[in-house]
Amino acid sequence: MWDHPRPEPGAIPGGPDPGDDARLEGPRWREPPVPTPRHLVQPPEAGLLASRMGRRSADAGSPTRPGAPAGRPHRVAVVVADTVFTMELGTIVDVFETANVCSGLPLYEVGVVAATPVVRGTGLTITADGPLDWADGADTVLVPGHSVFAEEGGNLPTGYLDLIRRADQRRARVGGLCLAPYALAAAGVLDGRSAVTHWNWTDDFAARYPSSRIDATALFVRDEHVYTGAGGEMTIDLMLHLIAEDHGATLTAVVARYLLSSPRRHGSYAQHTDLGEAWQEPPLEETLRWATANVSMPLTVEDLARHAHMSVRSFHRYFRAHVGTTPTDWLAHLRVQRAQQLLQTTSWPVDRIAHASGFGSESALRYHFGRLVGGTPVHYRRSFTLTGSATTRNRTLAGS
Repeated sequence: MWDHPRPEPGAIPGGPDPGDDARLEGPRWREPPVPTPRHLVQPPEAGLLASRMGRRSADAGSPTRPGAPAGRPHRVAVVVADTVFTMELGTIVDVFETANVCSGLPLYEVGVVAATPVVRGTGLTITADGPLDWADGADTVLVPGHSVFAEEGGNLPTGYLDLIRRADQRRARVGGLCLAPYALAAAGVLDGRSAVTHWNWTDDFAARYPSSRIDATALFVRDEHVYTGAGGEMTIDLMLHLIAEDHGATLTAVVARYLLSSPRRHGSYAQHTDLGEAWQEPPLEETLRWATANVSMPLTVEDLARHAHMSVRSFHRYFRAHVGTTPTDWLAHLRVQRAQQLLQTTSWPVDRIAHASGFGSESALRYHFGRLVGGTPVHYRRSFTLTGSATTRNRTLAGS
C-alpha cells in the first residue's frame, strides 16, 4: 500500500512526472499479508496437494523455490512502466494466485510495483501495490509488455533499468514479456543471451540489439536465469512453466485445469500458426484433416506429402510457410494432444495409449511428452485423478 493518499481519478493523465522527485520518492511499501483471492474457490484436490507439499516442505525446510528464504513465500515482483498491457499483467498475477489457491499454501507473494501509484492499462487505470524498490527483495522479477518499450527503447527511466540490472546481477529470476525484452536489452541483461519478443517486432529488435540472439518463432526461451516470452496468450504458458520449475508437474496441471488451460505448451512451439488459413488452403486442408483423423497410424512426412500430391521438399516448405512449424513438429504435437486426451479419459495402460496416439512405442511417447508437456504420462494422468474423477467415468469416450 502507498503511505500517501492515492491521486484522484485523472490526476495523472500523462503518467509520472520524472522531475517530481517528491512524488517518486515519497511512497513506501508496507508488508502485506499473503493474499488469498476470495473470488477463487479451492478445488477438491487442494487439501491433498497441501498435505503432500507440506510434507515435502517439512523435509526440505521451505515450500518455495530454492533461493527464496525459508519461512516466507516466493516473492514475485511485477514491474510496470507508465503503461502496461492489461492482459499480460492480469495473467501473471492470476496464475500465481491460483497456484496459492490450488495448493492450499501461500507459495507466492505477488506485488505489482511502479514508479507512481497509478498506471494506465489497456482501457483502464491500475493502482500499483507499491513502489519499485520492493522488487529489490523479490525472488522473481517479471516485466509485462507495452508498445512504450519499443518506442522509447533505451530512453526508459534510469531507475527502471537499474532495477532490472540489479535483479540480473543478484541472479534473481528475471522475465520480460511481449515487448518488455526491449527493456531487458536496454538494461544490458540480454547481451549474449537468447531472447524472444513478439513476432511482429522481431526484425526491429534484432536490428536494435544485435548482441542478443533473437529467436523469431519460439513462444518463450530461458537463458540461465533470464526468461523472455512473446506475450499475449503465451503468458499463461510461461507462468505455468515457472510454477512447474518451482513445484513440479502435478501442481502445474491442477492450476492449468483450474484456469481452463492446457497444461503447458513447450517454449519452442511456434508463436503464430495460421491454422485457420491453413485449413482453407487446398493442398493442406484435406491432408491436415486426414492426418488428424488418422493420428493413430504411423504417419510420416512422406505420407503427408504424398497425400497432398507434393514432393517432400515442396511440402515441407509450403507447410512451414502456412502453418508456422515443421510437419514433424506438427505431427508430434498432434500425437501428444491425443495422448493427453486418452490419459484424461481412459484407464488404458501407457503402452496402449502410445500406439493409439501414433507413437508406436511407450519410449517414444515418454520422450515427446516430456519435451512438449513436461513430466511423464503417468504423472500427467495422476494430476487428473487426484480425486478419482477422470479415469473410469469417461472410459467409453475412447472406445474401451
